[in-house]
Amino acid sequence: MTQKDKTIALLMLCYNGAADGLEAIESLSDQREAIIDIFISDNNSNDENKKLLQDNAQRLSYNFLNREENLGFAGGFNDLFQTALKESKADYFLVLNNDTEAEEGFIEQLLAQATPEHIVSPMILWHKDRETVIQCAGEFDLNSMKMSNRFADQKRGEVPPGVHQVGQTDGCCFMIHRSWLEKGFLFDPKLFIYFEDVELFTRLNQAGASFHYVTQSVLLHKEYGSSGGREKPSAFRNYYFYRNRLYLARKYHKWPGRWRIYYSLIRLALEKRKEQKAEAPQAAKAISQGIKDFFTGRMGRQYVP
Repeated sequence: MTQKDKTIALLMLCYNGAADGLEAIESLSDQREAIIDIFISDNNSNDENKKLLQDNAQRLSYNFLNREENLGFAGGFNDLFQTALKESKADYFLVLNNDTEAEEGFIEQLLAQATPEHIVSPMILWHKDRETVIQCAGEFDLNSMKMSNRFADQKRGEVPPGVHQVGQTDGCCFMIHRSWLEKGFLFDPKLFIYFEDVELFTRLNQAGASFHYVTQSVLLHKEYGSSGGREKPSAFRNYYFYRNRLYLARKYHKWPGRWRIYYSLIRLALEKRKEQKAEAPQAAKAISQGIKDFFTGRMGRQYVP
């Protein structure tokens, strides 16, 4: 299959970020030749955001899905995947965060590297300065439950140009062949948000997929648009981040080594709680709540902003 023969369905999930989502779609206005379908799902936002998405669906030629329950990133995209599998004949599905802006050539460069076995992602820069690499692209260590980011915090000109094979890329944006979704490779809804991409990508790696970081494809990301911003502690983000790391430890480690991983993760979490307690007491408290909820089996959507 040549690049010109490949087709895309673009999938986007919005939660009170409709204006960002519309800007993201508009940034692709000159790159839509290969995009045969766009599905935008509202994750139970307020009425103003829902109306904005609904009112612009015809103008920007997308299918609007109005959902009455917030399923998180994991459940929301699973719903989008299932809908797109039924309603689109696209070869590839492009997952795209709503708080993004695509640079020229973004789609073309991803398509050039995409194959059924290759999952591809762009170089993602911080929207604020349009220069700093911010995404997770590298190797995820299942012992420390930490991503070794190969390019994070570098300036765009410092990243070696080309296509780099990595252990994992970033759930903010990736292009995947529909065959993986047809085989049932979906997000784990118990994670709700954060680390749901790591868990899925780990399973895909184990099944023979490979991940490729395409530096010529560039995406600008406002980052954490739905959960408090990049530069300040967030109770919402803390809760799911520290709870879900423990969930992954349980999933990928057996006794007795699992307790060693638990101990390390909890120690680091409590250090972060101490660090944030004076500046952001609610964010610090959410760390403890996340740990407690993991050990009492409270997964899925438990904490809302």
